[in-house]
Amino acid sequence: MDFYCAELKLIVEVDGGYHDEKEIQSYDMKRDGYLTSLGLKIIRFKNEEVLNSCDEVVEKLKKELHPSF
Repeated sequence: MDFYCAELKLIVEVDGGYHDEKEIQSYDMKRDGYLTSLGLKIIRFKNEEVLNSCDEVVEKLKKELHPSF
């Protein structure tokens, strides 16, 4: 995991291109299933989103954390 906030039980993943490979996707799905079974929420972004559209990433995070906004 790239970022974790224990208070919110929130994991933020920033994924590179290798996450498009089937083997890695399978691993990610299993891992995500385990983490969500622990009551954790996972939000994924692609590297390009973070690098090229940081404002949009922040807005998506705000909406996830405060859906009423």
